[in-house]
Amino acid sequence: MALGQVIRAARKAQGLKLRQVAEALEVSTAAVSQWELDTAEPSPKNRLALAELLGIDPGVMLGLRIDERDSVANSSALRTNTNLGGAVRRLEGGGEHTLTAPLPIFATRLVDGNMQLAMDATDEEIRPGFAVKVRNAYGVLLCSNDMAPAYEPGDRLLIYPERPVYPGRDALFLTADRQAKVRRLLEISDTHWHVQQWNPPRKERLARSEWVDALWIESVRRR
Repeated sequence: MALGQVIRAARKAQGLKLRQVAEALEVSTAAVSQWELDTAEPSPKNRLALAELLGIDPGVMLGLRIDERDSVANSSALRTNTNLGGAVRRLEGGGEHTLTAPLPIFATRLVDGNMQLAMDATDEEIRPGFAVKVRNAYGVLLCSNDMAPAYEPGDRLLIYPERPVYPGRDALFLTADRQAKVRRLLEISDTHWHVQQWNPPRKERLARSEWVDALWIESVRRR
């Protein structure tokens, strides 16, 4: 199967339109169409984003070229899943949110210096434009000032779980027991997230075995 065929098959399997994929990757609809028609190739960064969004094995996605028509027979590159992005990180208390449901908001409280995320949504709001197209998007109400002035207590972070984070972006880091931190991601190693705190300024290393998720912050809403 050629690269474009894999992308198209995965998009169809997820029930997504070209426009929705384009908006998720912040590219033009024409660019996605060209990828599917094998008249242009996505960059490595966009290949990884497509793999995450459409449930395609990243290793296969990075290895495919537009002229490889027999390397992946019968769409075996596609990961079987029922959610966008394959291993979607959704909050247990939030359930499976439809694209028309209100956006759930989860409160936090300080426990031993870290934010602790509530088990259940404490509020909801009308979905902003990006979240209308994203399953499992949710909001987080901050209670910590350790990233001030960029983020203040009372701010609402809008989280896009399916979009992969990369160095230079701010992210919400979570443990399995729902401890939470907002940090600037500096570097990713096999064992740690290398991050920056703003208030007071300091660099940290978060063990990936403990801080199991780094989630994309789409935007922040001031209180």
